[in-house]
Amino acid sequence: MDGDGLKEFQNNLKKVSSFANPILITAMEKAQVIVCNEAKRDHIFVGNAKGAHNPEGHPSGRYYTHSGKLTNSIRPGKVLSGPENITGEVKAGDNSTTQYALYVEEMGYSYLATALDAKQDEIMQLFADAVKEVLK
Repeated sequence: MDGDGLKEFQNNLKKVSSFANPILITAMEKAQVIVCNEAKRDHIFVGNAKGAHNPEGHPSGRYYTHSGKLTNSIRPGKVLSGPENITGEVKAGDNSTTQYALYVEEMGYSYLATALDAKQDEIMQLFADAVKEVLK
């Protein structure tokens, strides 16, 4: 790479820096919503009536809900950006259900990680398009 090419490359890297870049922050916010929607979609409601129970054999990546509290608590969290990265949280649970939300995720009924995996290609395309927009 010649000197001019190196300078152009360095200038493009500065443009893509996630620090306070509104295009990349918006892409992360959209990615959070995609993951939330997928996690909420991928559950089985079995009701909260007396005697309601989970059917045998949880399908991989699905969880059962009796009250809907866990599903309704899935939401986007903070977006943090720095000079070299951007991160976004997806949260589940509220003051009374946070421990349960963690238990469900970690005990083999993953809903957040599974949702991210299921939507990985869509999210990667979202960020590829955002980077192209930044570089215009």
